[in-house]
Amino acid sequence: MSREPPSNSPKLVNITIDAVPDLLQHLRSENEQRLYMNQQYRVRLINSWRPLLPEYEDCPLALCDYASVDADDLVAADSVYPKRTQEVYYLKHNPRRRWFWLPKQRPDEPFLFMTYDSKPDNVTVRTHR
Repeated sequence: MSREPPSNSPKLVNITIDAVPDLLQHLRSENEQRLYMNQQYRVRLINSWRPLLPEYEDCPLALCDYASVDADDLVAADSVYPKRTQEVYYLKHNPRRRWFWLPKQRPDEPFLFMTYDSKPDNVTVRTHR
């Protein structure tokens, strides 16, 4: 895994922790919400990503070490959809941030990463670009 960010990376966007329960309400029936959206259950949102090309290197998915993200670097913004609005974060540039990705990632090298945990144990931001 590499640790230096590629120079041609696009802007970073990440769903805020507060936006995920609203997103889950949008995706789940009222019955499912009553059953699972409470303190008895732990809800995690896991993303998977893999390239569709045999080898992907132009703009790889990069994952950020959350411990290297300063709260002052986060800029809240709205992502507007036809039926809802969701809060996201943009990150200001910070050379101290630590990024990880697979150079020349292949389809048989998928990323799985957690972007939400209803019981986060002090982790508040999970970022990717």
